[in-house]
Amino acid sequence: MSQDIIERKIKRGGLAIVDACEGNKLTCRLLGGVAIAYLVRDVYPEVPALIREPKDIDIAAHRRDSGKLTKTLEGLGLRADVRFNALHGAERLRFFDTQMNMRLMFSSTSLGRAT
Repeated sequence: MSQDIIERKIKRGGLAIVDACEGNKLTCRLLGGVAIAYLVRDVYPEVPALIREPKDIDIAAHRRDSGKLTKTLEGLGLRADVRFNALHGAERLRFFDTQMNMRLMFSSTSLGRAT
């Protein structure tokens, strides 16, 4: 696994989604392994043991924005897991990026507001 593959997944998978959401006035936050990989990407060449290819992307977004979020992600070419989203959509959404062979999980949250 190369540093280039990880960088592509971070940029295409994580940062592109966050940028698209921001462009559509949606607030979302990158979490999990992709967020960590982004934060420590400069350290990888010095500590190769840290290199791990992300298998999925975790993002938190406001629950109230799930409809706009779905349209934004589909506009990026991501495919919604219709059955999963119908069953669990109040708390989580799942999408697939067939180009990068990755799964995206979105957790619905109040993002900092007390519930």
